[in-house]
Amino acid sequence: MSERMRFPGLLMGDVRRQQICEFVLPSLNKNWGDVNLEGRTFGLPCVDVYGRHMEEIFIHGETGVLVKAEQPETLAKAIIQLFGQPEMRARMGQAAHRLVAQEFTWDRVVDRLSPILSTAVLEISVSSRYSSIERKLV
Repeated sequence: MSERMRFPGLLMGDVRRQQICEFVLPSLNKNWGDVNLEGRTFGLPCVDVYGRHMEEIFIHGETGVLVKAEQPETLAKAIIQLFGQPEMRARMGQAAHRLVAQEFTWDRVVDRLSPILSTAVLEISVSSRYSSIERKLV
């Protein structure tokens, strides 16, 4: 397998990106999948581990593959399986790109966060009013 895989280090420019066929980041220390989302914008299927909210940005088997962190053999198998199936990689990469374009734009983030933030502000405002009324009564 070493003759079919290489780890080139820092990649920049379109030519380098065209040489990449999948994105793998099985880290337990990365809090959010922003780099996975970046990989998907280039149409790369991603391989990652369950946890750290990856389930919120993955559709397992459609946009990439999620494996259990404590099963390195399963991780290796997923990487090799994707590597050996260019049609599956292309299909997952396209689905991954579509998911990012539809669900993870700033407009969509604002759409999802606005109701939550509005409710929080309202609760703080109501709580603050009651607090000031209570102080006046005492």
